Amino acid sequence: MPLRLCAFVFLLFLAVPSHARSNSGSPAPGQFVCDTSLDRTREAIALAKFNRERRPAALSTAAEAVTDDRGHIAVLQDDGTVITPANRFDLANSSLTFTPAANGRYSAGIQTADFDPVGGAATGLALRDDDAVQVSLNFPFVFYGASYTSLYVNSDGNLTFTASDTRSTDRNLARIAAGPPRIAPFFNDLDPSSSGRVTVEKFEDRILFTWTNVGEWADAGAVGQNTFQVVLGANGTIRFNYQRIDATEAVVAIGPGASANPTISLVDYLGTAAPTALPGVIAEVFASRLTMDLSQIAQIFYRNHPDSYDEIFVFADFNLSLSPAFAYAVPIRNAERGIMNATGAQGAFYDYGSEFGSGQRLSAMVNMGDLGRFPPDPRQQFLGTNTTLSILGQEFGHRWLAFLDVSTASMLGRADSHWSFLHNTFGSVMEGNEIEDLGNGRFQTVRATESYSPLDQYVMGLRPASEVPPWFVVASPTLTTPIPAGFPASCRNVENLPSCAPFVGLQFSGTRRDVTIDAVLSRAGSRVPSFPQAQKDFRVAFILVTTRGQEPKPASLQTLEAMRTTWVSFFQTAVDGRGTMNADLLYFPSSATEVRTQITANGSRRVETRGTAAPVQVGYATLDSAAGISIVKFVAGGDVRSEAAIPAATLGTAFRVYVERAERVSTGLALLNTSGSAASITAQLSDGQQTTIQLLPRSQKSQFIHELFTNIGTSFSGTL
Repeated sequence: MPLRLCAFVFLLFLAVPSHARSNSGSPAPGQFVCDTSLDRTREAIALAKFNRERRPAALSTAAEAVTDDRGHIAVLQDDGTVITPANRFDLANSSLTFTPAANGRYSAGIQTADFDPVGGAATGLALRDDDAVQVSLNFPFVFYGASYTSLYVNSDGNLTFTASDTRSTDRNLARIAAGPPRIAPFFNDLDPSSSGRVTVEKFEDRILFTWTNVGEWADAGAVGQNTFQVVLGANGTIRFNYQRIDATEAVVAIGPGASANPTISLVDYLGTAAPTALPGVIAEVFASRLTMDLSQIAQIFYRNHPDSYDEIFVFADFNLSLSPAFAYAVPIRNAERGIMNATGAQGAFYDYGSEFGSGQRLSAMVNMGDLGRFPPDPRQQFLGTNTTLSILGQEFGHRWLAFLDVSTASMLGRADSHWSFLHNTFGSVMEGNEIEDLGNGRFQTVRATESYSPLDQYVMGLRPASEVPPWFVVASPTLTTPIPAGFPASCRNVENLPSCAPFVGLQFSGTRRDVTIDAVLSRAGSRVPSFPQAQKDFRVAFILVTTRGQEPKPASLQTLEAMRTTWVSFFQTAVDGRGTMNADLLYFPSSATEVRTQITANGSRRVETRGTAAPVQVGYATLDSAAGISIVKFVAGGDVRSEAAIPAATLGTAFRVYVERAERVSTGLALLNTSGSAASITAQLSDGQQTTIQLLPRSQKSQFIHELFTNIGTSFSGTL
């Protein structure tokens, strides 16, 4: 069988956590778990490309699918390219050997199992669930060019160098690409404290790490038996040996650890006819569940919808598990500064829009999973402190949040992308709690997951720094008894508390650490674009995916429509009226025709047209009113591509013109205020950037588009 290989290089300049925070154990029943992290994007793109390589040729030649919109819900029926089938673990009774090659590469080869028997000299390791122990090596082991004399044995079926990894977040490819250097024979949520054992045995030429009859974590205790082994050779070889494996999901991989431009080589190990030297992370992802290809969904959506959406929410109208997560966001694009703790010269800029079919606007996609898990009323509290609307709020907020911290008191919790349980967030949907200071070092949580906090709004660009009041974080907590019923057992260990989901009614003691916005600015820098220029008006789309041949369930459409409409008002309330939300679909016109509309005196009306061809051939827009005539003319060809004349404009008048910015091209804008009063003009680009222009009485101003929008870059074409 030929080698099935996809190797991709991702230049993702993101803030990568330097250490693993306290984990909260495996997820507690009834708690909302969002598994968003800044590394999700790499995993999503790599898996999508790998699965496309494995797609049957017949699907590549089939007619292109498009969404079938039902009102303002885009319905997408799987055509064989959207829903990815299971890839169950298939390496039982096999051995997989990684051999060092030149330039930091490894070759991977499969063979019949060559299990090294565990002898009487093996030392048992006392590992709990989500635990690690450090082990000294009896010879220097070279891994991706670096020499190590010790490593960490992590209970979840992997070895790491330089740092342990005991987090309870999803055991996925993203963690391997972003974490410490790792050898992962069976990266899964294993629990050696309930069944089986983990041992280490040292020989002169090799070291054995063996998981014997270790089960997967479950509420009632570990289930199944899994026996596998890592053999580290003194010559640098790595061998994974497998015997009985009951689990069907895991990541089997080796990886050099986090870097700014990681290479991910995805392989079908059983399809490897001959060893091939591969760079970077070498992995196969085994899954027993269906998954959705978010990048493919987005590309299909854009076939009959314009690139006018900031985020896209995707729901499944079939049984789809995201366990251990309930939902998660995939960050796609960011050009804003000061919203996360920047690392390195590139800070936190990234743009993967092209992988999702978006040329300029899409910032994130959200996998909301199976729609059937959500109640018909989106305002109903059903998952911890969460409603459907607060879950939407958190996932939408991950476009910016929560990736900021300060040096004096940790504000971050789970996966360094949610606020800490001990962070007084005034009840933010981004987690944390509203914490009441009872005095004498005593505190109580009183509200959670209801709105965006003032800090959230600042990071989102909806509030100036001067309007962010001080807040606090509680350090060194001690729980007060009696502990309320329903508070997760794993969170009663105060080391786990920062990563726990919000909970109202918990009392605890600790040390109050006050925080101000100045502490954030000193570490992350000022926000760019600043508050006046930041986007305030947002648009999202709701997509419902069905299986092949399946019509959307009427109840599903009804639930999703209720969710869509109430989300708009929820968002605007949650940001204290500082921003707007639109969840309506936009469409390409079927042909160029004439549109007429009535506009009341001193009123305004927006008319938007979009052609299906790249250049606009001919287009006119005229506005006749008592104040004058506005003409917008688009011309194709030559150096002049648009011409706009607005002889007179009154309060509330809005118009749209074509603008572009290239290396030697920049659209100019000239404004004249003939009145005796000052004028304020709001200018917004089609990618969402926004600024305000102030004109004094009887004054004029001329500026190029790149002077108005300093972050526009040199390859923008769109509308203003």
